[in-house]
Amino acid sequence: MEKMKNAYIDFFKRYFDFEGKSTVGDFWWYVLAALIVSFAIGIIENALGMGATCTLTKTTISCKGAALSSLYSLATFIPSLALAVRRLRDAGRSPLNLLWVFLPVIGWIILIVFYTEKSK
Repeated sequence: MEKMKNAYIDFFKRYFDFEGKSTVGDFWWYVLAALIVSFAIGIIENALGMGATCTLTKTTISCKGAALSSLYSLATFIPSLALAVRRLRDAGRSPLNLLWVFLPVIGWIILIVFYTEKSK
C-alpha cells in the first residue's frame, strides 16, 4: 500500500516531467492507484446521483453527469502522457511508440508489452 501511495504522489510531483525515466514498478503502482481512485469517484458520483446518463433522439445524443470523473481525467491527462513517455524511455523504446494507442486493441496490447519490459 505504501508503494502505491508513493507512486501516486510521485506522479503528481512530476506533473510536466517528460524527461528521465520511470521504472516498471512506478508505472504499474500508479496505474493501480488510478484505477482505485477512478472506481471510488464513480461510486461517489452514483451515490450522489451525479452518474453519467445519456439520452438519444433521432438527431442527437446528449449526455450529462460524471463531472467529477471528467475533472479527474482532465487533471491526470498530461501527467499520464509524461509517465508513459518516461516508461517507454526506461524500457529502451522511443516515446513515439506512444502513437500505437491510435491502433485499437492491437496497439494497446503492443503498448502493454512495452510497459512491462525491464529497464534498460
